Amino acid sequence: MVIVKLRDKEFKIKVLHHRNYIRKFIGHKWYEVIVSIDRQGRIWIAIPFRWIYKPYRPKRFISLDINLKKIAVYNVRKIRRMNTRFTKALYLKYLAEDVQKRHSYVWRRNDKWLEIIRALHRRSRNIVVDWCRKFAKYIVLKARRIRSVIVLEDLEKLWFNSSQKSRTIADKLSRFAYKKLQLAILTKCIEYNVPITFVNPKDTSTTCPRCGAKLDYNHRLAICRNCGFIADRDTVGAMNIHLKAVKTIAPRLGSWGTHPMINEARAKGGFRIDEPMTVHIKTYTSI
Repeated sequence: MVIVKLRDKEFKIKVLHHRNYIRKFIGHKWYEVIVSIDRQGRIWIAIPFRWIYKPYRPKRFISLDINLKKIAVYNVRKIRRMNTRFTKALYLKYLAEDVQKRHSYVWRRNDKWLEIIRALHRRSRNIVVDWCRKFAKYIVLKARRIRSVIVLEDLEKLWFNSSQKSRTIADKLSRFAYKKLQLAILTKCIEYNVPITFVNPKDTSTTCPRCGAKLDYNHRLAICRNCGFIADRDTVGAMNIHLKAVKTIAPRLGSWGTHPMINEARAKGGFRIDEPMTVHIKTYTSI
């Protein structure tokens, strides 16, 4: 229940959400309650909570290579590819922009076209947000079940570096919701106390995970002329992300962290995973 006092009036808003979800936040300190109303007249409540992040001591790694169409998940034993819904969301965005181009002088003043454009953008956003949350929860619970640390690429400067080379690539990356997916995974890791780390993405797709030589590509098939290693681009990226995590974290965790293909990896950075930290988790709900 959220009680809003406005001057001499008092409004009681009943929060409609799963009770099991609400129970997770009972006992945690909250800072503020943000009430907003959307165009459809629905009321949304946003509440940031104080959350103590105490990640467990992991036993192995799960590395993720995020791409537009697929996500490659690698855990040393096997590689698994999972389809994303980013292309569906981008298709809806392109449809909305196509309507704007074809009716460039009308859509701003025509309620019909304006509603069509808004609906397409809204569906695109909802697909990305819904899929990112579902995938993040799936991979985080899987990592917690096998006591693993999730390893991602640090893509903070990806768009900036790409914009220096090509405007076309920068435009595509601005539409690619990789940051939303990373934020969803990070939020779920904090919620379920799953350790997570980020590695430098440099050369993860161009370096052979077996010998460290530079790879040659035939479309998306990587070939190492030095050792004969052959794999697709997603597999190479996931393996190299795993190798960098082994180099960064494994020395602090024990000898189990060695990779079966190589005895040295190229990585810098990382962070300690054995110290609790305080973070803010914001939960959204509707009434």
